[in-house]
Amino acid sequence: GTIVVPPQFDEAYPFVRQLEMLSPYFNPEHFQPRWPEVRQPVALVKKDSLWGLLDAHGKVLVPAVGRERLTFAQAGKDVFWVRYDAGERTPHHDHVLKTALLSLDGTLLTPFIYDHSSYDDDGDGWGEGDTYGHSSFGWSHQVVAEYLAVCKGERWGMISVHGEEIIPPVWGSITPGANGVAITYSYDSLTLE
Repeated sequence: GTIVVPPQFDEAYPFVRQLEMLSPYFNPEHFQPRWPEVRQPVALVKKDSLWGLLDAHGKVLVPAVGRERLTFAQAGKDVFWVRYDAGERTPHHDHVLKTALLSLDGTLLTPFIYDHSSYDDDGDGWGEGDTYGHSSFGWSHQVVAEYLAVCKGERWGMISVHGEEIIPPVWGSITPGANGVAITYSYDSLTLE
């Protein structure tokens, strides 16, 4: 009977451990979990027309940030991408998705400083475009240790699955290579082993 989360939200949804259940297209009749469960249940909440994310103790994991619902994608074995539409456009007129990493234990590992990213859905090392049509590439922990490609201002860098910036976003592109990753800046490229 203890109130853990005081009434403060315009909308609030049930706490879940499967992030797939937070998709606006979730259908319980055809649900087959693909992602690992988060250790603490989380819930989408809406306040002042902006969406955020809470854990079951009432701790704010993602403050109210976006006018559209947050979206999730698996980034590695123990982390997920959390994205929201920032209401901005790239010079190519694509939507800008602000992106951060969320760990399985409910810790937000990076602030929302990256513009968009993708994940390796089928294990081949190449990322799928996100729901807004970006053709960016990324990969999972299975391909290059535990590093992830990130984009900021149309420049690419790498972070670890612990949120540490390994290569600042200064490169024109980063793609998986045979024994590492190929990084390109202007017309020069080199391979990082």
